[in-house]
Amino acid sequence: ADAPKDLATPGKFTTGRRVEAVGTVEVQSMGRPTSMKLPLRGQPLQGHSGIKHMPDGTYWVLTDNGFGAKANSPDAMLYLNHYRIDFDKGTVERLETIYLRDPDKKVPFRIANEATDSRYLTGSDFDPESFQFVGDQIWIGEEFGPFLIKVDRKGKVEAVVETLADGKPVR
Repeated sequence: ADAPKDLATPGKFTTGRRVEAVGTVEVQSMGRPTSMKLPLRGQPLQGHSGIKHMPDGTYWVLTDNGFGAKANSPDAMLYLNHYRIDFDKGTVERLETIYLRDPDKKVPFRIANEATDSRYLTGSDFDPESFQFVGDQIWIGEEFGPFLIKVDRKGKVEAVVETLADGKPVR
């Protein structure tokens, strides 16, 4: 409800140029056309890069960075989804979505939604690849930095930890 209007139509930058008209860019996979069209109306249920099977039988799933690169993913929100999956019935029920956000400015660099109060994180900011629940926090392994990102159970960033080798940041 408090997300910037720009995030309502993701996929505007996948061609390398801004395209505002919903559904006007044909998506290709390995050079072959697909039935998908961009930009989208609303945030997609996109590719996932991490999954956890929980003791209660549910699953937590971490979204990937969006459309494959920093440059084309500034409008792809980062989030975790919680699902109940019944493999026998072939049903999936989404129980919860946690959007990653940085209202307290813990991220040490400019983010795509820098000028907003909620500062939702996007695929231009981070490329999440893995996660672990530790107490009331979620630790996310990220590829761009690489960083470890600590968030609370509502998705608010509490810390961003740089990866160091020989005392120097890995880049």
